[in-house]
Amino acid sequence: MENEIKRLEKNRSVTIVVMLVIMLAIVLSACTVSAGGEPHVKSKSEKAIEQAKTILQGIKSGDAEKIADQFSPIAKEKHPELENDIKKWMGFLDGEIISYGEPVRDFGDATWDEDGYIIWGGSIEIDNVKTDTGKTDEIVYGVYATVRDHPEYEGVTDLLVIDTKKQEKANMEDKDIDLSDAQKSVGYDDVYWEW
Repeated sequence: MENEIKRLEKNRSVTIVVMLVIMLAIVLSACTVSAGGEPHVKSKSEKAIEQAKTILQGIKSGDAEKIADQFSPIAKEKHPELENDIKKWMGFLDGEIISYGEPVRDFGDATWDEDGYIIWGGSIEIDNVKTDTGKTDEIVYGVYATVRDHPEYEGVTDLLVIDTKKQEKANMEDKDIDLSDAQKSVGYDDVYWEW
C-alpha cells in the first residue's frame, strides 16, 4: 500500500509538470496567434512605437536619412530639404543621447466606418531624453498610420524636441515667455491629409 501511495504521488508531480508545460506553450503561442488561428497583426500603436525606436536609432547614429525615411511619402516629395531640416533639428539635442524613457503613445485618434479605418493618427512621446551634456529633452512626433485611399500621407508628419527645463520654467512662471530657444521642430503645413 505504501508503494502504491508513493507511485501516485510521483505520477501527480509528473502530471503537474506536464500541465505547466502545456499551459506555458499555450500562453507563448497566444502571443503570435490570435484565438481564431490568424497570425498576430501589430496594432497601429505598436507600429508607431517601433517607428519611435527607429527615429531614436537615427538620432543616436546621426543618420538623418534614416529619420527622413519614417516621414510620409508626400512630405519627402514636397520637401527635398527634409534631411537638412532634420540635421538642424538633431543639433538642438546638444550632445550624445545616453538614456531615454520608453516611447509611449501620447495621443491617438481614429475615424472609421464599416469598411475599416478611414484615418488613424496620433503622436508618440519619448520623455527623459538625456544627453552627455546633462540636458534633458522630450521628443514628440506626429504620425498618420492609416489614411484610406491616400497612403502617400502615411508616416511621420512632424518632429518636435523640447528642452524640458526651459519648458518647465515657463510653465511655473505662468506668463508669456519666448520659447523659441526651448524647442525645435521639423514639420510642414502641406503634409496633412484633408478630407
